[in-house]
Amino acid sequence: MYRERIAVQLVIVGLVLGFFGNALFYPYLTLLLESDLLPILGIGFPIFVTVVVVAGLLLARLHRIPLSLRRIWVVAPLLFFAVMVAVRADWVMMLVNILAVFALGGLLLHYLSHKRYLDQATALEYSLSLIATGFSSAIMPFIELTWVQRWMSSLSLRESKGLVQVGRGLLLATPVLIVFIILLGSADVIFAQRITDLLQNLIPSNGESLIIQVILIGIIAYVVIGMMAYGIVRAVEAQQNETTESESTSEAEPARKRGGSLGMIEAGIMLVSVNLLFLFFVIIQLQYLFGGDITDGFTYSAYARRGFFELVAVTVLVLVLGLWLDRATLRRSVMQSGLFRAMAIVMVTLTLVMLVSAWHRMSLYEMAYGFTRLRVYTHIFMLALGALLGAFLLELFRVKPAIFSFSLLLVMIAYVGILNVLNVEDYIAWRNIERDTSEVALDVCYLDTFSVDALPAMFHIYRTSEIELDRQQVLSWLLKQWNKLDRLSKMPITMMNFSQQSAYAQLDAMLPGLEDGGKSNPVYCIR
Repeated sequence: MYRERIAVQLVIVGLVLGFFGNALFYPYLTLLLESDLLPILGIGFPIFVTVVVVAGLLLARLHRIPLSLRRIWVVAPLLFFAVMVAVRADWVMMLVNILAVFALGGLLLHYLSHKRYLDQATALEYSLSLIATGFSSAIMPFIELTWVQRWMSSLSLRESKGLVQVGRGLLLATPVLIVFIILLGSADVIFAQRITDLLQNLIPSNGESLIIQVILIGIIAYVVIGMMAYGIVRAVEAQQNETTESESTSEAEPARKRGGSLGMIEAGIMLVSVNLLFLFFVIIQLQYLFGGDITDGFTYSAYARRGFFELVAVTVLVLVLGLWLDRATLRRSVMQSGLFRAMAIVMVTLTLVMLVSAWHRMSLYEMAYGFTRLRVYTHIFMLALGALLGAFLLELFRVKPAIFSFSLLLVMIAYVGILNVLNVEDYIAWRNIERDTSEVALDVCYLDTFSVDALPAMFHIYRTSEIELDRQQVLSWLLKQWNKLDRLSKMPITMMNFSQQSAYAQLDAMLPGLEDGGKSNPVYCIR
């Protein structure tokens, strides 16, 4: 009966959260389907995520699942990214934050019952755990409903007498009430109006809206039941089998220890060859980094366009190669271990020089052709790659078991966190303003695609630009944003986005009298 009781609890919690999620997200879905606006998820998203997390943790405590800080610390960055969904108006960052929430939630659920902690797993195990969480969560609701059915069918008449009587009474009363309501409504107009008002408050006025809400409730409940079942049920089963699993783990652990299949000679040849190639490349880069114009007719800006993404790809491949060699190479003596580490350090050092070169190339590229989302994302990603190269060295010297994988998780969390704190769209706008010269014109049409996250920079262009066309284009953008936010201001509070609220207040105060001028002489960007 214990397993059936868990299933009942999960289904009830899922349905409750389904109705709660519907109340939060249905207005957003309606606006998305019926309006030309592209709304951003507001404060309802972090509220819902917080409630789901709290409900999951309470269920875990109810079933005596240990919740040590080492297992649940990812809740902090998870909630941070959920809150940033309601802070940033940039739709790209909204998607990134939502993906981060789901990824961290998947890791939390998977390692809630795992015999190892999150900081002890490998990068491959992280990936596999997310895949396992996704697939298992998709089928777990069906399994839970099967257990619920078993629970209902296993109840004895005495145990279920009260529950069965209540259910039978509701089933019998419903059609009778419907018939009486129809008859009494036909007999009394005032009664019919009161019933109509009550039903309009409880049920949407059109059937299509009701169907959409039922579907939304079902989807939310399905996802919540699946994910919670994956975490809670596995944790409960792991507790029940804890003694058996600990014994089998202690016996199997030594056999899994080390299985190097590559000789030191093969690994040495690979590392030396790669290092010689990298050294040759770095010598050329030093001329590029510290010299003037590039030979063969290439200028800095033209050279910057060549090979940037290739250098980033090389850095990623170095990490993969280094990790594979470290795992696969059998070192039979202390001397071989020292030699391997020395060659690996040389490879990492040369790779860092190439990463600096890629950074410099991107800086030149941005100054020559402007800042964009992709370029800024990639630029910051290079910092993450540099940190991962350092983590590889820690892995090489066995500072801590699985240190690279845990560092990878921390670096990815930091990467998304930096993007949120940076406010990418506003950063891009200001950097493009800084590079605006007589030779390099400001691409206002590109900035026209931004959300109100870039409002301070756009205000600056409108106030200071000496190019009338730019000012008119920015004015059109400001009025377009004001009109959009004015329409969104009438939406429920659960759709409130902090960036949009702040922008609406600023626009409302700073654009009086400009709306008519902007509408009579609109300036549109041609793309």
